[in-house]
Parts: sequence; structure tokens; C-alpha cells
Amino acid sequence: MTCLILWYLWLISTFQLEFATASTANTTTTAKSGTSSSTEDPFPVLAVGKDGRGNYYVNSTFGTPGQRQRLLVDIIQPYINLVSGTSESHNEYSSVYHKHPSYLMNDSTSSVPVSPGQIYEISFIDGRAVNCTLVTDDMNFTNVSSENSSTALITDLMVTRDNVQFDSGSLSISNVSFFDIQSSNFKTSGLLGLSGKVTNPGNAIDSSQYTEQSYFLSLLKDADIIESSSYSLWLAGDTSTYKTYRDPISNCGKLLLGGVDPSLFTGTLGKFDLIPYVDPVSNAVSVGYPIVPLGPIYIVSNSGQSLNMTSKDFLSPALLDSTSSVSYLPTSTIIQIAVQIAATYVESLDRWLVQCSIADMGVSLGFRLRELTIEIPLRDLLSSTYDTSTNSSMFFSSGQEACFLTLYANTNTGVNILGEAFMKNIYMAMDLEDNTIAIAQAKKVEDDAVTEETNETTASTIIKKIKSGYIPYAKVMNSSNTRNLTLYPSYRSGYMFTVPGQLTAAYSNGVITGAGRSFYDTSRASTSARPSSTQFDSFSVSASEEWSNSTNRTSSASGAGVRLSSPYTFNKDPAGHVTRIASLLLLSIFSILIVL
Repeated sequence: MTCLILWYLWLISTFQLEFATASTANTTTTAKSGTSSSTEDPFPVLAVGKDGRGNYYVNSTFGTPGQRQRLLVDIIQPYINLVSGTSESHNEYSSVYHKHPSYLMNDSTSSVPVSPGQIYEISFIDGRAVNCTLVTDDMNFTNVSSENSSTALITDLMVTRDNVQFDSGSLSISNVSFFDIQSSNFKTSGLLGLSGKVTNPGNAIDSSQYTEQSYFLSLLKDADIIESSSYSLWLAGDTSTYKTYRDPISNCGKLLLGGVDPSLFTGTLGKFDLIPYVDPVSNAVSVGYPIVPLGPIYIVSNSGQSLNMTSKDFLSPALLDSTSSVSYLPTSTIIQIAVQIAATYVESLDRWLVQCSIADMGVSLGFRLRELTIEIPLRDLLSSTYDTSTNSSMFFSSGQEACFLTLYANTNTGVNILGEAFMKNIYMAMDLEDNTIAIAQAKKVEDDAVTEETNETTASTIIKKIKSGYIPYAKVMNSSNTRNLTLYPSYRSGYMFTVPGQLTAAYSNGVITGAGRSFYDTSRASTSARPSSTQFDSFSVSASEEWSNSTNRTSSASGAGVRLSSPYTFNKDPAGHVTRIASLLLLSIFSILIVL
């Protein structure tokens, strides 16, 4: 009996200690939240817009007087680039996009050419290439808000440190070095590079040959505007669909410099070491690109049923790219997805097409990054087939409007790339000094306001500083397998191999023919999966009548003739949680009986 009493007293004291600890923590948080905003360090937040070509950008001016520039948010290279307005493109890099404002160095009284006459030939990791000169001039961001750690907007701020001036409406930096693009192999406006520094000795992209004036985040850190070379990015204000994709959005995202805002994500903020990139020519290794360990990819129906589109143990490096409107994945994965959504490959277009109506069926793809799953609505992976030159769209022979699937085979790039559809559904934070990245599911915008969802890490809404080696609110998700990954690009063939004949179709005069197959029972209104002995038609993405063909008959097509790697079903089962609780209760009762 004495032992039982002692055990009971110990249990009470433990609960009292836990309660006291929790109360202390709450008091500390409240005190911080109640601190006057005037004493808190402000965070510069750049408003991100989206143009009619699907590019995310920030507004700026360069030179004296200021010349308006749109800088695309570019997380896969470290330099600022402007499009020159003084040179003509006349070699193989001949497609500089002059519809955006160009930079006129000779019209700026504050411009200084660096190494006059020298042309830098720079090739980026994704295949883009530029010929450019190096210039120093003054830069100013014109759509900037100032937020403190309590997420309050500051309207009377004025901070001047070294060559940086930060107030509630702008962020100005003098003597910034940037590349002035003379020609390129892609259509572009200016670029705001946000990746880590690149190691590639003897190559123009190598970062060791340039001063700190060439790195935007380094300039802010040196001026004590941010504590480390770091940022976080949220693009979930982009609510465009395949129908409205070409409509510009003036404010659809936030580039938060030096901090993490927990009000912009939901669930766990998973932290990963950046995966090293090996240059396929020089074998030089760079650790500063946003390369993450991509695990299995699932397709998820509107009823919650999931099916693996890769393999059970799939693990491969993937590059995040804010400048790419499409994503690049293994051919076998794209074929698996195509089978499930009845997509068709048209070789003459080198594109996958699917009925646009699937956008309204609640289908999504789940991308696994260790314990983290990022859900991407399938509608975000569709683009319109509308052609402005003909004022028409493509249609299937059944009369259904066709949409492009914005997935390409990674044989085009040599690497897996997660582009716009992925970027607009995540919140990411980068610590370039520690070479780490943190990712979470982004909170979405509804009716011009961020949805009220709680995240798993904390219920706090306090913006916190990113420090070298520390991303606030993040949970480390590395493993021995991910630490051993290295991204070494494979050969770029530029062609989609091994597409089964059953998945192909012909395109002529705006009509796609030969694609009448379907892997769903289209005559039913139920969304439950139907039993089947075949590999692919056992999983029903949706079975609503809107998906039915013109004769409203059940399709007799089967996927058994295109067997690929076996998919693995992934079901969400809450029973395990209940079982664990019951086990703990039984263990407690058993302990009391032993004491008695």
C-alpha cells in the first residue's frame, strides 16, 4: 500500500510539473506577442505577381533615373540578370524576350561596367544559357511591405545601413553587380537569383570569381537587414486554372527575406539537407541548389483512395524550379498516371492530353518527401490547348475539350524537376549558409484571404528569423538514404520512350482521334473503386456521369496489356492510433496491479 501511495504522489507531481512548464511557455509567448512593434526587427516582404506567360516576378527599378524591371523569381541560380536594351540578338542565343522592359546601361548615370568588353557565357542547371556582360548599378524593389515578428504591418519604418535602405514601401541597394543579358536561348525578362553559390572552376557560372555585390541575399545580410542568407517563399495566392492561366495576377505570393511565417503553411515543415549536384562535364560538386529527396508519388481519388505511381521504395533527387511551367518525371511514372486518368500521348505534339473535365473531380497527386506528403490538385497540372492564332482549342473525337498534362519525361532534362504546379502548393524556406531547405503544404487563398488552418509544428503566427543552421518551426527529416543521394544528370534524349500503343492517338485539324479508351466505369455516379482482376482498372479516380462518353456506355478497355511496375496501395487507417492508446491504458492498469 505504501508503494501505491508513493506512486500516486509521483504521478500528481509529474502532472503539476507539466502544467507549470506549459503555463510558463504560454506566458513567454504572450509577452513576445505583446511587445511593441517599434522594438521588433522588421522583415522585408516582396510581393510576387504572375504575368500572362505564367512567370512569377517581383517589381523593381535599376539605375538613375530608375528603369522599371520585372525580375522573375529564380531559385535555381544565384545571380541577378537583366535583359539588355542596347544589343541585338544575332547568334544562336536569339530569343531574348524584349516585350518586357529592358535595361539601358548608357541611360543610367550610376551604372559602371565591370570588365568592359568581356562576355560571360553562362549555362544554368536546367539548360538555359545566356551571353552577358557584368554591370554595377543601383537597385530598388518597389512593392515591399514591412512585417514584424507579430505579423503586423509597419507603416512608418526607415532603416538605412551601409548601402541598403529599407522602408515600408521599398528596399533599395546601391552598387549591385548583375549580368546584363545580350542574348539567350530562352524567352525571358530579368531574373532574381536566389540559389546558393555555384562551384564550377573555370566556368563562367562559378561563384568564386565574383564579389559579394553579385549576391542579393549576401548584400542584405552584410547590411544586417537579415541575419543569414535566407528566405522563404509562398506562391499559393496563385489560384489560376487552365481557363484563367493567361490572366495576369498582380499579387499572388510573398518572398519573405530572412524569416519564416507559420501563418502561410499547414502541417509539418519538413527540413532536409540540400542534395549535392554534380556537373556532368567538369564533375564539380555544388551544394546550394533546391534539390530534395523525392519519394513515391501517389494518385489520390476524391474519396481518399491512393495508388502508388512509382514503386514502394522509390527515391530520387528532384530539383525545385520556380521558373518552369511544367514538371519532369520518370517516363514510367507519367505512363502510370496517364493510365489512371485516361490521358493520351500524341507523338506529333510530344504532349499528353486528357479531358479537361477531370479538373473538377477532386483528383490529386501526393508527392512523398520522407514523412512529408505534398498534395497537388490534378487541376494544377493541366493547361489549356487554346491557340490564340486560330482562336480554337483541341477536342477529343467524343466532343470533350482536351487539356495538356503539364508533365514531361525527365529524358528531356536529365533530371527530375518539380515546376509551377508543385511550387504554388508548397511553402519553402532556404538557409543558404547551412545548405538546408524546409518544405510544407502551403495554405491556400479563399476569397482573398489565407485559409484558417493550423499547422502541426505550432499554432503560433509569429514570424521568426532564419539563422545559420536554424530554420524556425522546421522538423529535420533526413535519413541515411537521403544523405547518400547525389544528383548527377543523365543523358538528355529529348524524346518520350516506351509509350504503349494503347495510350497513343493522332491529332489532325483540332481533333484527337484514336483515344476512345477509358479505365473507369463511366455509367455510375458512385466514386467507390470497383473490383477487378486487371492492374489498372481496379482504381477509380472518379466515376461521375460528367466523365461519360457520348453514348453513355461503360468502356470495355483494359489496362492489362500495359503492365508496368506494380503499384502499391496506400490507405489512411486511423485504427493504429486507437490501438496505441488502448495499449497504453492496458499497460498502466497492469503496472498498478503489479504494485498491489
